[in-house]
This record gives sequence, C-alpha cells and structure tokens, in this order.
Amino acid sequence: MKKNAPDVSFKVYALPCAKACPGAGNLFPWTNMVYKNSASKPAAWDFIRFISNAKDDLDQHQAQGILPVWTANLDSPYVKARPDYQSTQEMLKQPVPPEYYHPKSNELATEFGEAVVAALYGKGQPKPLLDEAAAKMDRALKD
Repeated sequence: MKKNAPDVSFKVYALPCAKACPGAGNLFPWTNMVYKNSASKPAAWDFIRFISNAKDDLDQHQAQGILPVWTANLDSPYVKARPDYQSTQEMLKQPVPPEYYHPKSNELATEFGEAVVAALYGKGQPKPLLDEAAAKMDRALKD
C-alpha cells in the first residue's frame, strides 16, 4: 500500500472473534511452526532449533516481508514498524483454534485480493469492486 498507493490511508485490524477466535496462527509461515497437537512436538522443536535461531528467523522473514516466528523477534524494530503490529499483538492474545482455515479460504482471498488490486491499478472504484467481490464470496460460501 505504501509503495503503490501512498495516498491511501489505512489501518490493519485484528480479525474479530465470532463463535471462536481466529487466533494468530494464520499470520506466520507454517513451514516454521510446530502443530500444537503433534505426537512428535519435542522432536519438531529440536529440529527447528537446529536449523534456525532468532537472528536467522528475523533475517529470513524480514527479507520476505512477513512476520518472524521466534517470540524473541515479535518486539524487534522490524515488527514494531509494521502497520499490522497492533493487530498482531491483539491476535496473539487470542487462543489458537484447532483449525486455521476455511476450506474455501484461498478462493475467498483471491476474490478479495483481485478487487483490491483492481482498485489500486485504477480499474474501477473501490466500493463497487469490493461489493462485487463480496457477492462472489457470499456465493462461494453458500456452495
């Protein structure tokens, strides 16, 4: 947003709780996480500690523009400077649910993302583009 639409004012909000809280598990790269109910959780953590450390974690994820996984990095200057810092802190306080994604999450994200990109590139007005995306998302959820 800052690069491609610097005049757009925005704020990032934590996902709201409904029947269950979404938790923060979907904010991080899954390749660097351990499933909370894994039968091999100690071995998985040992492996992560063997191949990674807090510095590598921060360097890797900062280069990718995504959140680091190591708790030690969640208060780093990089994370604190992100526009999603406050919402991330709020979501980290929520319990982590047993399942992170709706089966149609990719389809829903694609519809929303395409509308945002179209608005950013001037291919229509934001409200009608997002209203159309919302209608498509509603239809997908009903199927």
